[in-house]
Amino acid sequence: MKLGKVVVTCAWPYVNYLPHLGTMVQVLSADVAARYYRLKGEEVVMVSGSDEHGTPIEVEAVRQGISPKQLTDKLHAKVVGLFKKWGFSFDNYTRTENPVHIEFVQNHQMKIYKNGYVFTQETEML
Repeated sequence: MKLGKVVVTCAWPYVNYLPHLGTMVQVLSADVAARYYRLKGEEVVMVSGSDEHGTPIEVEAVRQGISPKQLTDKLHAKVVGLFKKWGFSFDNYTRTENPVHIEFVQNHQMKIYKNGYVFTQETEML
């Protein structure tokens, strides 16, 4: 049975340091899945990117005495190089500040909202 189009992704790693074992485990798992579906003849796209937001980025940038953007500019390029060297099969490895990514996320969130998946509700708690 053909699945049609398959999107494989993994958590977007922070780029406050170079990849560690935890990063490698989840990226490798996604890569194995993407390769499996490609071998089955499925149309696969494997996507992820560097997460440029969050406390880990801010803390490391302050520690190094540079801006978060300077930190992520430097480390994103290194991460891309390492992932290529290690043979991961990303079709698109981008970053959260990429204008195309920002537009995609905003459009996706609006679709979710317009289709009623985001709503206000009162819930009684214990």
